[in-house]
Amino acid sequence: MAASPALAGAVLGALLALAAPQLTPIHRAGYCAFYDECGRNPEVNVSLVSSNVPCLYNGPAHLATGTLLQLLRSVCPELVRGDNDTRVCCTLQQLTALQVSVALSGTVLARCPSCSRNFANLYCNNICSPDQSLFTNVTRMVNRTTVLGVQQEAVVEYQCFYSQRYADAAFNSCKDVRLPATGGYAIDTMCGIYGARLCTTQRWLDFQGDKNNGLAPLQIDFQLKKKKVAPAPRGGCAVRLGTCSHRFLADVFRRWGTLVAGHPVPVLVVAAVVAVGLSVGMMTLQLTTDPVELWSAPGSQARQEKAFYDEHFGPFMRTCQVIVTARDQRPGATYNSVVLGAKNFSGVLSAEVLEALLELQEQLTGASVWVEEEGREVTLQDICYAPLNPSEPSLADCCINSVTQYFQNNRTHLAMEATQTVGKETGTVDWHDHLIYCVNSPLSFKDITTLELSCMAEYGGPVFPYIALGGYPGEWVGAVGCHGVQWGAVGCSGVPWVLCRAADSEYTQAEALIVTYSLNNFPRSDPRHKWVLSWEQRFLEVVRDFQRNHSQNLSVSFMAERSLEDEINRTTGEDIPVFAVSYLVVFAYIALALGEYTAWRRVLVESKVTLALGGIAVVLGAVFASMGFLALVGLPSSLIILEVVPFLVLAVGADNIFIFVQEYQVGAAGGPWRQSQREPGETREQHIGRVLAQVAPSMLLCSISEVICFLLGEWGQGCPRHHAPKGPRVAAGPRRTPMVSLGC
Repeated sequence: MAASPALAGAVLGALLALAAPQLTPIHRAGYCAFYDECGRNPEVNVSLVSSNVPCLYNGPAHLATGTLLQLLRSVCPELVRGDNDTRVCCTLQQLTALQVSVALSGTVLARCPSCSRNFANLYCNNICSPDQSLFTNVTRMVNRTTVLGVQQEAVVEYQCFYSQRYADAAFNSCKDVRLPATGGYAIDTMCGIYGARLCTTQRWLDFQGDKNNGLAPLQIDFQLKKKKVAPAPRGGCAVRLGTCSHRFLADVFRRWGTLVAGHPVPVLVVAAVVAVGLSVGMMTLQLTTDPVELWSAPGSQARQEKAFYDEHFGPFMRTCQVIVTARDQRPGATYNSVVLGAKNFSGVLSAEVLEALLELQEQLTGASVWVEEEGREVTLQDICYAPLNPSEPSLADCCINSVTQYFQNNRTHLAMEATQTVGKETGTVDWHDHLIYCVNSPLSFKDITTLELSCMAEYGGPVFPYIALGGYPGEWVGAVGCHGVQWGAVGCSGVPWVLCRAADSEYTQAEALIVTYSLNNFPRSDPRHKWVLSWEQRFLEVVRDFQRNHSQNLSVSFMAERSLEDEINRTTGEDIPVFAVSYLVVFAYIALALGEYTAWRRVLVESKVTLALGGIAVVLGAVFASMGFLALVGLPSSLIILEVVPFLVLAVGADNIFIFVQEYQVGAAGGPWRQSQREPGETREQHIGRVLAQVAPSMLLCSISEVICFLLGEWGQGCPRHHAPKGPRVAAGPRRTPMVSLGC
């Protein structure tokens, strides 16, 4: 943000015109509009923060020394000019009060340091700027007498002039900052009745200056002024420069076109050798399929934090998840518990479905896969996350979250029944009673029924109901936007990873059962990474069979940690036929659209088939040569880039073919563009060179514009929400496309 001199320069003219001479007669750099404190504002009865109003003072700014200068370096460092050159319009008491206000705003805006600093800078300039009189106009003051009988003039209202650009920049830096405690926007608390949705720069500042907001000690009237932009001077320099550049490029391309047209074979041979030679580099092409590498930059904050976590605690766990719902909304039922009262159970929470879920987990627990590279068989216990026995885990130690873990994944426990008497009522208790108790008390080691079963999972940890169940009704608390149906998150720690959860929820009415397997993660260089990938593949096969076998009554959705990477590879493979068809379509379009037809027997001659083949060859050569070159220098690629770049370059290359050929055809046919007709004594090679000179400068400028746009995408950086860090593979595309664009 600009400091006070920049503010003053932007609004000085408006201020001088609007100044009230009786209160702020002097508007000059180095002069104040008010200074020191003159007690409380008699017009403000309720204030959450006790603060005083300033005294009217339209004199020179004071030199800051000692404690005042030291505190100024901490609170308003933008105003410090040096040990003996720093002047301010505030006292130590005023700056101390400002420090408290800045600290209060900092707690709300701490998630974005730039926003917090910009907001503090607004008030630093208002209260302490040595050029305060340039953008401040006192409009109202009251006389007061101190207890010692001293007469004072207390400022109770003033105008503050800012440039629109300065204020908008400060507002934009704060409008998307969120409050972690509520999940809402911080601006909700700083814009009065308008809230974040209707807040604007002017409304934001008006609320800050409203003496009735409980924080402002006096009324501040913020005035936003737009800078007047002077019209661009009319002159011939730019036009002459553009004309000279165009003539120079036209002359270069005319000579180049004549040279190439006069030596077609050597040019084609050299181009083919260079393209093929560079394309050989694709043999060393490294494909990146890891989603983390694809979509996050190595230098981003998220990647740095992940690297720190991985270094000190090891890679974060992998997850495999199955979500089971009842197909066609199977009817639920009401269960009357002799212990816990009547409860409604959804159709998916039935003994039949729980038995099927146990069957699936038994298959997954016993699943094994042969890893050819390691020459060994891998089972779940080799790769599962076992928080209570990480050194030598057994299958029972594996962290598995599911509703059947309330019965320790034991069929006998699920089928248990017992008689229980409560008061004068005697009845039978079974899995229904145990489940009702456990979803409300998941940390219990023994329920209150005569079954006396534990609610803890087989591996020894708790199963929180909002992790094992989804789609249950209840009152939602947590992050903003939590409403409707809640699907549980994944986790085996004491603090579940959920954005929102339900309070007073009816978990027994859940519409989905969620089974989550937590697996250890390993660096890609670790041989065990292949183990976990192989077991995840086996997991997908087993669940796919389960989905097929129970398709009549259950809807089964599932994913593994590798699923996203698999999906990227699958969709890319499916797009290869589309890639081939698109090139064939463009080939046919060029051949037919650029042809000049005189008779059916000459269609193959006049249809420009050779031109179309040559154009496609140039496009493919540019694509493969650029990718091969960048592979040789060690830049990895991705399947996503292999999809996008050829299509983009095909469009650019085909467009250039049409521009050049149609310019030649129209002129040669005696059309309105007489400048491209063969001139007397002009050879065909010279004619081609002259036609190229007419169209090539625009082609070059277009290609340069594309290169600049893609390089901006490569170099561009940002901040939260509007400032997301660039992804390396997203950026790798811009690295390749400029080369390909120039190659076409």
